[in-house]
Amino acid sequence: MPYYTIANSGYAKKLWEYFFENGLLEYKETYLEPDEYPLSKEIHPYAYGCPKCNRIIANDENYSIPPVCDECSKWD
Repeated sequence: MPYYTIANSGYAKKLWEYFFENGLLEYKETYLEPDEYPLSKEIHPYAYGCPKCNRIIANDENYSIPPVCDECSKWD
């Protein structure tokens, strides 16, 4: 069976819907609230600040640090 047949099948569509409905493909940044300052490196060792808006991102999964946070990147 050619790959394009599977990609265009109803099964692939249902699979994508399942992933999006259950949040399996989404990563959302965790922003720390002002009452969590000063930042504790013991609790959030990989946290960083957005250089554009100064929002503090927890980065608990130790993802690579983007140039700006998700919120600022929406407006760029």
